[in-house]
Amino acid sequence: GRSALLSVRYSVHTFLDTKRASGAEMTAAADTVISALQAAIGWEVLPGLCANLIGGQQTGYDGRIARVSIAFTIPVPMLGAA
Repeated sequence: GRSALLSVRYSVHTFLDTKRASGAEMTAAADTVISALQAAIGWEVLPGLCANLIGGQQTGYDGRIARVSIAFTIPVPMLGAA
């Protein structure tokens, strides 16, 4: 036919220098990732088409820099022109 369902991938990463960050900056970094996660979960682009969490870059800590990451896809319906 003349239609397709594509998925657009998004990744959200928060990097935090744990030796230099204040308590408020640590809280803001955590809130950023939580807000992105809450925005993605359960959001319906169209009825029945929801954002999906997927594997992304691993969350990690190297002794100084903490990295928290999430990734998700958003379905994008495409219609072709005649």
